[in-house]
Amino acid sequence: MEVDTELSLTDLINQYTQPNLAEAEDEDETPPPVPSSQQALQALQIVLQYQEHQERAQNADIQCLIRLERNILVDITSRQVQTTLDSWLT
Repeated sequence: MEVDTELSLTDLINQYTQPNLAEAEDEDETPPPVPSSQQALQALQIVLQYQEHQERAQNADIQCLIRLERNILVDITSRQVQTTLDSWLT
């Protein structure tokens, strides 16, 4: 009887002292969703507005944010599909 009790106690102690690997794997497998271009642009515009009103803001930092904003805008416009009015009129 003692062996069964010892095994049960050992299992019980291990259950609470060792990390549960199955739960840790589940948490690592789901990466956060990738923000859309529009979401990234909105967030960047907020940061840019914040930096523009800071006394310690460096001109180089603001220029970098403006370049990044321009790159995101280029990405957004390149994904747009150009259509003709012919498909809309018919």
